[in-house]
Amino acid sequence: MERWTCVLKMLAQWLQPARHAKDLHLNKISTGDEIRNILKGKGGTHFSPTLINEIKTIVHSGKLVSDDIVINIIEEKVKEPASKIGVILDGFPRTVSQLEKYDKKFPTHLVVNITLKEDILLEKLLGRRTCDGCGKGYNICDIHRDGYEMEPLLPKKEGHCDKCGGKLVIRADDTEKVIKERMKEYEAKTLPLLEIYQKRGRLINFEAKRGVKDYPRLLDLIKKEIQF
Repeated sequence: MERWTCVLKMLAQWLQPARHAKDLHLNKISTGDEIRNILKGKGGTHFSPTLINEIKTIVHSGKLVSDDIVINIIEEKVKEPASKIGVILDGFPRTVSQLEKYDKKFPTHLVVNITLKEDILLEKLLGRRTCDGCGKGYNICDIHRDGYEMEPLLPKKEGHCDKCGGKLVIRADDTEKVIKERMKEYEAKTLPLLEIYQKRGRLINFEAKRGVKDYPRLLDLIKKEIQF
């Protein structure tokens, strides 16, 4: 039987969903990353030219990609050989509408809600740095307070990606104003999803106080829940 693992991840990149995907032998799907790759001309060959052109037209016109297109992206990614056992969805679904559309296509085995104190989350997000080449994430923030011990995720060479040597940049939406707006949107649109998954018995909450050092504990918890 195929297993499908859906991760609701509130911008906690230092817990490395890609690493979870590798260790659990699941395919990580980030619809945001897929859309950004398409806009850079790096969209996978599994996407049809029609879908690629439609996404480019919508984004370039300043509009948001519809839920139907996002589901279409997931459907195409699920066809990949790496998705045979299951997938990790990174940051999707975010709204009840997206959940309803997703439910019609795929089952959800587990939802992991990663939480942090709001001020800690804000500080970590402002410390994010992303490679403009391969998209690998880093973080310059070093936090040691209120029970949190979160070391920075620094590249070996300052300002450059360890993986491809690309330049590390601050994402345009990683400003305090935009982040606080995203937090408000999360409370209004995503928290209702957690209540739904809680009632279904699919939800676990995980407070990440030690950054990457929490990874083994979270991995063991996920393995226990999905019986790997």
